[in-house]
Amino acid sequence: MANVCVTAVHDRVMAAPVDVPIRDESIRLGQFLKLANLLDSGAEAKAYISDGLVQVDGEVELRRGRQLRGGEVVSVPGAAARVVTPLGGHCESP
Repeated sequence: MANVCVTAVHDRVMAAPVDVPIRDESIRLGQFLKLANLLDSGAEAKAYISDGLVQVDGEVELRRGRQLRGGEVVSVPGAAARVVTPLGGHCESP
């Protein structure tokens, strides 16, 4: 039997992003992670970000205070959300 070397490749399947509306034109990454229910707490957001587990538009983001704008997609392993800003600078109430 031949020696076979197998290298594990971790492909992360990107979940279809859910649209998450925000009130203003921008929001901080840490706040958005909680608002979008991607993570449960600010402490969890801080840990995920510092461990390089959070991506914005497919790029690892290490700044919790990064300002997100409409259309940007934030992902953590197994989940993703898109920032949706209000038209005209305000949200309509249902």
